[in-house]
Amino acid sequence: MRSILIFSLLVSFSLAATLYPFGPGVDTNTLDKGDDNVSQVVAFAVRFLGVDYTTLSINNNGLVNTGNIPFTAYTPTGFSTLNIPSIGIYWADVDTRTAGDVTYRVTSDATFLATLTADIIATGNYAPAIVDTLNKALVVTWNQVGYYNRHNDKLNTFQLVITTNSQQQTFIIFQYTRLEWTTGDASGGSGGLGGTQPSVGYTNGLTPPVFIDLTRPTASSPGIPPLTLISNTNYINPVAGEFIFRVDRPLTCCDVTPSRLSNLPASGGLCQPASSYNVVVQSFCPSQTTIPVLPVVTANGYSFSYTDPGCTVDGVPLVLFAEITCQRTAAPTTVPPTPAPTTGKPPDCDPIGSLEQPAECGGDCLCFSGYGTTAGRCSTPATGC
Repeated sequence: MRSILIFSLLVSFSLAATLYPFGPGVDTNTLDKGDDNVSQVVAFAVRFLGVDYTTLSINNNGLVNTGNIPFTAYTPTGFSTLNIPSIGIYWADVDTRTAGDVTYRVTSDATFLATLTADIIATGNYAPAIVDTLNKALVVTWNQVGYYNRHNDKLNTFQLVITTNSQQQTFIIFQYTRLEWTTGDASGGSGGLGGTQPSVGYTNGLTPPVFIDLTRPTASSPGIPPLTLISNTNYINPVAGEFIFRVDRPLTCCDVTPSRLSNLPASGGLCQPASSYNVVVQSFCPSQTTIPVLPVVTANGYSFSYTDPGCTVDGVPLVLFAEITCQRTAAPTTVPPTPAPTTGKPPDCDPIGSLEQPAECGGDCLCFSGYGTTAGRCSTPATGC
């Protein structure tokens, strides 16, 4: 079964993803510089999609799979082809021989785990009681990595966090801050674009597989996936470039085909009457339905919110939320100020034989500087006052 997860573009973002600390002095390990043959097996007990595992394999090409046999395929053929449980934050042909590093660490630092807990709860998708006992995390960062073959003209930066607790709840966090390439030379790419596009998501690796595949361009419509611009977090200030999933349980209908807001208008311009908006929720669980969503007036425009009773997370119904900014009234027309009376150059007068300050010139007509006067009249011919 092939399943596509499509995220509506939330139209009002005040925050952008910020990677958790990584690199020298923070991460304890770095993958060797290289291409497809670079990977590392890490001891990390975790429950993933209903099954318990004790090790994970970190692969250079943006993929982490369960077990101790690294998956090194460089062309992302999609999660429907994988026969091993895997998490692909950006499965593509990474090449670090001339640019970038892949660093990682396993940590039980209480301060860091408290930060993860707060970020997961802030999404509004997960009850605090579920995430308040996180006790370890695996953090893997692909920092400014290039693409095959030894290219460094375009670079990508993204980070995967896998965190779990003593109750065996597991969450994964995808963060993206820089995406400039999609494809290596051996996957049909040219200049880092085109060819076979990246796969982003996760799979249980069964036959048939059940998996989440974030929307990606096709070979006929190549381009950078907008992962730095969208999010699956649904609180009032969503973090663009951040995705958080709970992955310890087997995938459900709501995981595979989540409800989503459609027909969202763009921000900007004048606010339209509420009745002119046609925002709807497309809900797929337990069956496909389309439900109108009425706009709610906010200080800066409109918001759209829907609580989906057919999809719950830890007993809490899924809430979809988006907002747009717009201007309630037209900006007032600016009327240019009336210019002040000119007080510089006096009005023109014929100074030849005329009085220096004749009444018909408003008493402001003066002979040119340097010209004399005779009996109060200009005594030297001139062309004007």
